[in-house]
Amino acid sequence: MMGFGSDGVSVSYTKAEALLISWKDGGKDQQTFKDQRDKLGDELRAYNYRVETFDIPSFKPYQTLFLKLHHFLRHDDPQTLLVVYYGGHGERNADSQLVWLRFVLTSTTIPPSNPRVLR
Repeated sequence: MMGFGSDGVSVSYTKAEALLISWKDGGKDQQTFKDQRDKLGDELRAYNYRVETFDIPSFKPYQTLFLKLHHFLRHDDPQTLLVVYYGGHGERNADSQLVWLRFVLTSTTIPPSNPRVLR
């Protein structure tokens, strides 16, 4: 597997791994996101990627996701290409930082527990 490092130099990978993430219970659009995630996983497996899927729970989402990412990043080495894919809603906050949303928030409906995960 060939790729390019951050300095633009060609890199040869011996392994490729992907972590495909979506919400466990993310509202009406969630099944669409999971279907897209599963199709992407099938495509990556066809190219010999090791694929793992993860559903972010609504209870303690930040802590659970952080632990999953920490575990996944233990596979990081110069010969391994790591891919993290998020299928779900998101936005940028006032500081232009990524915020993952469990639901699309509207002015009339805000879930009882704030679903924002990454800041």
